[in-house]
Amino acid sequence: RLFQDPEFVAKYWDRYYQLRGDMLETGRMMGLIDEFTAEITEGAIRNFNKWSNLLGNYTWPNADGYASRTTHQAEVDWMKDWLTDRLNWIDGQYSRPPIFSRTDGPVAAGTVLTMSNPNSVGGTIYYTNDGTDPRLPANASTTTLLPAGSSLKWIIPTDAIANWNTLGGPSNLGSWNNGSAGIGYENSPADYAGMINTTVPSGTTSVYTRFTFKIPDQAIIDTFNTLSLNVRYDDGFAAYLNGVKIAGPNAPANPAWDSRATGQHPDSAASKYEPIDVSSFLGRLRVGDNVLAIQLLNTGTTSSDLLLDPQLVGGSSGSIIAPGARAYSGGIPLRSSQTLKARVLTPTGWSALETGTFLVGSGPASASNLAVSEINYRPALPTPAERALGFDVRTDFEFVEIMNISGNDLDLAGIRFTTG
Repeated sequence: RLFQDPEFVAKYWDRYYQLRGDMLETGRMMGLIDEFTAEITEGAIRNFNKWSNLLGNYTWPNADGYASRTTHQAEVDWMKDWLTDRLNWIDGQYSRPPIFSRTDGPVAAGTVLTMSNPNSVGGTIYYTNDGTDPRLPANASTTTLLPAGSSLKWIIPTDAIANWNTLGGPSNLGSWNNGSAGIGYENSPADYAGMINTTVPSGTTSVYTRFTFKIPDQAIIDTFNTLSLNVRYDDGFAAYLNGVKIAGPNAPANPAWDSRATGQHPDSAASKYEPIDVSSFLGRLRVGDNVLAIQLLNTGTTSSDLLLDPQLVGGSSGSIIAPGARAYSGGIPLRSSQTLKARVLTPTGWSALETGTFLVGSGPASASNLAVSEINYRPALPTPAERALGFDVRTDFEFVEIMNISGNDLDLAGIRFTTG
């Protein structure tokens, strides 16, 4: 449920991209792998000489393509390729932060910083130069369009049914059964106790369902910038909003009337609502009647249970521009030291954050301009008020204070305490 909180999502991706520019930078990760590989290569060769059947042969859990990987280095290279592809895939799951034309640190007065938007969907870059976030956090507001346990029409198909998932519906809709979610069965009631309100025959593998909900005003739709389909399901389903497919976990790409689930969904997970972000389909909502049609799928006729109970929730949050933020329109001259923070406001929301601290006219720190100004060693015991806040040992209050004794900004890059 954390990922239903837009503030958590924003912080999550901010941290990811912060690491992506540091420890998770592709070149750096590949370099670390090469360093570790060099340390163990000699031993690895002896190991594979002893266990000669491991390379170039299928041994669980060797990945596909094992026949061409006949050396330890080939296995390492495969892992590096997989990690690179995975990082690139993760990068595509959220709007990317703006790209600065230079890295932060010391710069000459008057240096011009430019920014670019790496997102293909477009958007506007907003930035601040006082260290604050251009995005103003906002409390999420949600509207439940389709609540859990909603009424539905359902049928177990025995042949293809045209338009079963469209807004208008099929010609035989009048003969469909009425019920309410959750729909399914459980041969030995346990995990789904109290969750099934409409029972279908044991061994059912495919059920067509239709849920109708109303939106009275376009103004309601206009407030949404997120749409979440939250579903309890066992084992898979294909969901359609007003005739357009919006989700399909454990379902074939184009399920037929007699399709089955392509994978299992454990009872422990199926009994909880799984949120699926379908915000890209906000444009399919309409004023008046809307239809969420779902084909519920089971893995086989011997399955002991089946379950479907959906919710559809619209939300609005996180697109408020901070009062001090400016829209980027061209190069920014750096005439004084400052911390710039920037995001792209795309049609789907804010990007992750990019931050750069630029030190104008600064010099490297040294013993001539940086001094230890105070040491607080073995402070007094914590007071009762401090203990109540969790600071219960005196070492919580030890510190070393350093002071810039020059008249200029200092670059502390590389400065560290090495002893003491």
